[in-house]
Amino acid sequence: MDLGIKTEIDLRTDVSSTSSLVEGLDYYNCGMDGLDYFNHPTDRNGLKKAFDVLSDVNNYPVLYHCAIGTDRTGFLTYLIDCLAGVSVEDMKRDYVFSCFGSIGGVRYSNTIDGYINKFNDVYHANNDLEVGATNFLKDIGVTEGKIKIVQNMITKVGNVFEKVEIIDNIDKAVAILKKHEILENHFSVCDACAYVFEGEAEFHFNAEK
Repeated sequence: MDLGIKTEIDLRTDVSSTSSLVEGLDYYNCGMDGLDYFNHPTDRNGLKKAFDVLSDVNNYPVLYHCAIGTDRTGFLTYLIDCLAGVSVEDMKRDYVFSCFGSIGGVRYSNTIDGYINKFNDVYHANNDLEVGATNFLKDIGVTEGKIKIVQNMITKVGNVFEKVEIIDNIDKAVAILKKHEILENHFSVCDACAYVFEGEAEFHFNAEK
């Protein structure tokens, strides 16, 4: 199935390729080490580069990924979710859904709590995640104008997370992933949450760990 993807953002650092494996896609390496998203220079620079790509409306629809689609991909998704007004409960459900993939370990929802605490302690969020994400992105060099462009792209059809199918059954979720040729192309289950289709997601997962 042709998903119409135009741009690939690769968050890995250990890559030698300078182009997408998919013919015709614009490729951007925005490498992150995943050591410390808030402080490590490589992580901060990779996130800034990713938002530079996401803030160009001509790049959409966009696919972004790392090695297993959980940690680096998860943090970039967390920032986007904050700008989109996604609830903390939904963020946690999406994140722990990674445990259904082959990720070499277990992920817990309190990771999201750690990000929120950092926003509150350092970026003056006062539990307003949009404020926290905006202040963090400005701190790493993303301009307010670019932040607004990304925010508009993911919310221009309204709140995208109110317009998607909620899937509670893992068998149904896997069937949909196979239909969209995601599993066959070596993406983990949680990569489904990393697609951005011009403000409207194809599907969204609601799964308890």
